[in-house]
Amino acid sequence: MEVVPAGPSILDTIFREKFETYKNDPSLFLGDVLRNLEKNLPDTTNILENDQKFVRVRGMVQDDRGSEYVCLACTVEENSQAHLSTMLCRDIMNMGESKVVDFDGQVGRHCYSIVEIPGVHTWMEKIDIQDSRTSNSSLSSMPVEKLDKFIAKFIGDEAEEIPVNTVLEMYGILSSHSLDLNPSEANTNLENVKNLHVLHYNTINCSSMYPEQLSIADLKTTGRSLLKSLTNVFGDDTTAGWILTNLISTTYARPGGMPISFIPLNLVGITDPVKIVDMFQSLVPVKHLPLTSELLSNVAFAPIKNYDKDILEHGELQLPNGTLLIIDETQLPTGSFPVSGFAEANLKVLEEFILEQKLSFDFGFYKIPMDVDVPIVILSSDTSRFLRTPFQVPAITGNVEFTKDEKELELFRQYILVAKSKVRDIIISGDTSDAIQNSFVDMCKELDKTADKSDLLNELLIVCRLMAAGNLREEVLFEDWARSIELERGRKNIMTAWKKLTS
Repeated sequence: MEVVPAGPSILDTIFREKFETYKNDPSLFLGDVLRNLEKNLPDTTNILENDQKFVRVRGMVQDDRGSEYVCLACTVEENSQAHLSTMLCRDIMNMGESKVVDFDGQVGRHCYSIVEIPGVHTWMEKIDIQDSRTSNSSLSSMPVEKLDKFIAKFIGDEAEEIPVNTVLEMYGILSSHSLDLNPSEANTNLENVKNLHVLHYNTINCSSMYPEQLSIADLKTTGRSLLKSLTNVFGDDTTAGWILTNLISTTYARPGGMPISFIPLNLVGITDPVKIVDMFQSLVPVKHLPLTSELLSNVAFAPIKNYDKDILEHGELQLPNGTLLIIDETQLPTGSFPVSGFAEANLKVLEEFILEQKLSFDFGFYKIPMDVDVPIVILSSDTSRFLRTPFQVPAITGNVEFTKDEKELELFRQYILVAKSKVRDIIISGDTSDAIQNSFVDMCKELDKTADKSDLLNELLIVCRLMAAGNLREEVLFEDWARSIELERGRKNIMTAWKKLTS
């Protein structure tokens, strides 16, 4: 039988050229398909099948859908002629009058449910994420397709265990499917949800967002400018200092199960939450959670498994690491208010999120706690009614607006990301540790006997570590410790003054 072309799609054409090579390593096929599609940019519709589209897309891994196995190679016969075909990068094969007469091997595809990245704002969408494969290629000029939800299918062992909440940029072939045609693959497909056959992907993180960074000297200058801008907005360098510390905080370790370098900040005295939320959104990815009776009662904060539909339903707090969660209490009514439904469970979820930096995925019969790295800011007119944190500070905004200059904001973002990336590696030398210990002993002599000295020491050590990172150093100096004490004393003083003013 003569082998004939399989139609307009390049998939079979490429597959037949190096069939034996692809049998040994199917991932090589993905690279060759990507190169062919790249050569045909910007219009690849004439070389793909009708239900397929070459796209560049970003999203967050929301759930692991498991693996599926598809035919690596098959011989398709039509009118006494045969051609070699493959299910790689396909969900269905448009057979027409033809039939499959032979199969040769299987390949596994790892499948994930992908959702739109929570907390993404306009400035993030404009960032060009590049890596060694896409840099200086026509792929980097492709627009980013917006998709609310899709299933991403990967070939290769490196994609077998991508953690949930990971943010990815992917290049691949988007296609439709039919559960009726693939009943055995119903677990890896969702009705009315398209599939993306991933040809190339990379994880979006700090280094990929800003691969070419400013010099350390320029970054330090930028950090000082950011602190000055925050001081101008809030009229107080103590409040500004605490906000900046929160912006660069990150939960990178959990000795004894407790998160460190984590500062859940309660900004009190808030009268204009929109202004503050807008400011944060211009600097970092933000999830704004305006607490209301309706939201608490009707919307689940943690992901919940729906066994009827066999999906993990997205929770409001399922966020990529590094996203700033703003819990806004300013819309809650004074006094008591009615709640129902999810309210009790949601408040427990918030408490676990704040105290332990964990989010428990609810599978009905059991829960799986997941570590998160999500800085938290609580906005409240008075101190928070539900969520207790030792880091409370008044944030009274005046008439000064935070900068809207995009070039300046871009510098601020780079500084925040670089400072945040240094927190993990900060060390405290023996001499500095001894000096800190002696200083704290002297400090304790002035404390009230009821004060929890252990908690205070832990809080100050977190702050001084962040002070060192904010100064882009790799080691805590005694001046960082002194500044942390100054910041804490300033916080207590302005909190006392604010309480007197509002009592």
